[in-house]
Amino acid sequence: MIDGKGDLELLDRIHAIAKAAGRLGDFYFFSLAHPEKSNTYNPLLRGNATELKDKIVGSMAWSEEFYRRMAEQAALAILNSLILTGQKIRFRTLHACLTDLESLKTLSDLTGAKDKNLQLDLVAMINNFHDNRKFLSGLMADLYLSSRSEFSEKLDTDNPHIDLLEAYQAQNIVYFALDLQGYGDTARRMGRMILQDLKTVSSYIQSNIQESKRHFFPVFIDDAASFLDLGFVDFLNKSRASKLAIALFHQSLGDLFFRSAPKFQQQVIENTNIKIILRQDDPDAIEKFSKIAGTRKTLIPTYQTEERLTGKGMTGTGSVREGQEFKIEPDLIRELKRGEAVVILKSPGLFTDHIKLDFFGHPEYPGTFKPLTGEEIEKIRAARELAAQVEKGMPPDVEDPHSELRKLGFNDNK
Repeated sequence: MIDGKGDLELLDRIHAIAKAAGRLGDFYFFSLAHPEKSNTYNPLLRGNATELKDKIVGSMAWSEEFYRRMAEQAALAILNSLILTGQKIRFRTLHACLTDLESLKTLSDLTGAKDKNLQLDLVAMINNFHDNRKFLSGLMADLYLSSRSEFSEKLDTDNPHIDLLEAYQAQNIVYFALDLQGYGDTARRMGRMILQDLKTVSSYIQSNIQESKRHFFPVFIDDAASFLDLGFVDFLNKSRASKLAIALFHQSLGDLFFRSAPKFQQQVIENTNIKIILRQDDPDAIEKFSKIAGTRKTLIPTYQTEERLTGKGMTGTGSVREGQEFKIEPDLIRELKRGEAVVILKSPGLFTDHIKLDFFGHPEYPGTFKPLTGEEIEKIRAARELAAQVEKGMPPDVEDPHSELRKLGFNDNK
């Protein structure tokens, strides 16, 4: 879950649900506002140089395409060199290569021993090092914020607790609390980078995991409009093949309007299967949802009237004709009460309904949240690996590896 509010009440709710389900060992938490409660997460952990470049550059807002292309070129050259020389990708390392001439020269020397052509790209950056500050200032500033902020120690790590591919494979629960009110642009960049990381995971699943072994994995994005970019629709369309179920939460259709991409809203509507609509005030949005739900045939009666001394009255004759009516009337959407919603399901067959949502209630306070420590996570990973190795048969003299998982808060049947 990616949450733009960062409300601690939601943390307590998820914590309580995980505790009741015996899945505390599956729950990971990352917060910009509460790094002391957070697990570590490095969004640059996975991906080739191009994917990592897209994560970094794609998370930033660009007003000029020229500066974006310059940033992509520089980031790709440095990332290719770091990967070639076997170095871990970290924000601090990238920032140093862009801002410290000696660091860039060292990387160039290491790269030259393996790839002379790639070294030429770095030599060009060295020769124009002082101009880089003008052309790459946006990239430098963003990398600085990620590597020097109060929560940077939770991001700038070689062995993070949160790995989104591992979360998919182990069906972990990961909650990102990004607090848009307090952190604004930083939260938006972080949210976009998490979505870029999910794209990398989706690509890996489709390229390396057989379809029969892929499983349903929900992704919830609250305040979605704050984190979406123009390339998100392609991810939304392709992610279904990897069985990532993307759920977008936003206040209105107006949140999905981008002046530079007027068709973005329509593309999101067309690439989502289920629409759950609460009360709306915008007449254009109400009309659009009613039209999306479609119409059905109905019989429309007409009655003949005549003037009488006592006023108009029916003659007793009339007619019935076939007509169309909205499946979801516009006034129904206007008058929805708290806890009520309209559902439109597109596939496998068009379905519409007016429903009463279940109130989840307020779970019992689960106590102060404490994130899993690195030592606990390593034990969980080792136990999972052993359990996978003996899944088809366990020698009688080997202790049940699931016992270690049970000690850490797991259910056997999860």
